[in-house]
Amino acid sequence: MCGSHSADTTGSNRSKAACAAPIAISSDDARQGDTAPNTLHVLGFGLAGAILGNALVLALLTWS
Repeated sequence: MCGSHSADTTGSNRSKAACAAPIAISSDDARQGDTAPNTLHVLGFGLAGAILGNALVLALLTWS
């Protein structure tokens, strides 16, 4: 049915979209590049800072 003309004259693109080939990208092609070596350190220090910051705010608000 993809190659034939249908009786649909409403101008919709449904039949054209259904005939399009699916796009498949292999995992090797999908990689954009290597991660920087210090990414783990940045994420770790950021997480530690967020936890310590929240703990400090909690301690200051509950201290009476």
